[in-house]
Amino acid sequence: LLILIAGQFTYYKREDLSRYVALRPFMESFCRTIGCSIPLMKSPQQIRLVSRDIRNHPSAENALQVRATILNEARFSQPYPLLRLDLTDVSGNIIASRQFHPEEYLPQTTDINTGMDAKQKVEVLLNILDTQQAAVGFEFSFQ
Repeated sequence: LLILIAGQFTYYKREDLSRYVALRPFMESFCRTIGCSIPLMKSPQQIRLVSRDIRNHPSAENALQVRATILNEARFSQPYPLLRLDLTDVSGNIIASRQFHPEEYLPQTTDINTGMDAKQKVEVLLNILDTQQAAVGFEFSFQ
């Protein structure tokens, strides 16, 4: 009876328990055995911006093209992050801000469910409108 209760507890708390690094291997084995799934570990603070560039869009008026390379510095795969892009003017004031979901910045051929592998670099290309034509800088953050 105790084994059954422990198994039920583990099943229903699998997402919470899988967040502990020490318990993660056990939880992965447990879920492989009984056919459940656990979410990827998430650590957006371990995603680093390696390179970035902003230019006028080559073929669209009043638009900008932002290129960036991000790197998963974690030792584990994790979900692709929510990207936040802040555009700034000459004075450094934020004039526009937008969040991008993985579906918006990754190629359609990317399997988003598998996440970013450890030490994987990902190329990001964003096309955005700049109707004010005042953006001269930008900042990325990850969530």
